[in-house]
Amino acid sequence: LPLLFRRLDPRITITGAQLYVEQDDAGQWLDLDLDFPERVPGDDPFVVVNPTIVLDQLSVMALPYADDGETPAPLVVWEEVTGTINLTRRSNIPEPRLPEDPRAQVDAQQIRLDLQISPNQAGQVQAQVQGDLLQFLDDPTEELELTALDRFQGTLALDMEFLALNPLATLALASLPEALPLTVTDGEIRGAVEIELTPFEPPRVTGSAELSDGTISVENFEEPIDNIGARLRFQGNRIAVEDGTAQYGPLTARAGGLIDSRNGYDLTGEI
Repeated sequence: LPLLFRRLDPRITITGAQLYVEQDDAGQWLDLDLDFPERVPGDDPFVVVNPTIVLDQLSVMALPYADDGETPAPLVVWEEVTGTINLTRRSNIPEPRLPEDPRAQVDAQQIRLDLQISPNQAGQVQAQVQGDLLQFLDDPTEELELTALDRFQGTLALDMEFLALNPLATLALASLPEALPLTVTDGEIRGAVEIELTPFEPPRVTGSAELSDGTISVENFEEPIDNIGARLRFQGNRIAVEDGTAQYGPLTARAGGLIDSRNGYDLTGEI
């Protein structure tokens, strides 16, 4: 019956799969170059496919780049990912990237996420990700240079319940242009943040999170830096750091202030 309306709504289940994300020599984790047939804006496909993808115990693995030619050991980012991803085609919706032309339209794909994540630790759900995004299928003009984020609009909500810090921190450190002589060995983060994506603007992050029981091992330090904790309040383009603490041997440090993605940082501390 759905074929009479030129629409298919398949349900696809992926069970026990492993997803590998590999870093290239430029430090990028996702650099897709897909050669699709040229699409004519406004043309409708003969059959519209709106799948629901069900993930059951999906593992997400990261392969950091190794400049010595050796194959790096995979890093388990998330051991179990379950939930659903709904993809729905939207045709001829208002084009938000051309506000000067109220009649402009664009085709898009709506992406709805509802995922539960358990990162490399057995037990309860560690985080939940929900999102409602539009992925624009056409560029507004040929003159504009678009980034990957300029093709998305919508929100992602992340609810963290004692999310293990080690795999995420290791992934972030591996993405830096120069390696830092430290390793995050322990720590947990909990809280709730919302990420708002708007074309031609940096992502806007709001919400709060609390870091606790963090431990960092630094090269040439006799002891680790431990008992790291802080409250983080995300204010769009700024992060307010409150009650930041860390301990190195008998020394205890405290810090607080603002980190601004546009204007630098203003942090104060004492020992």
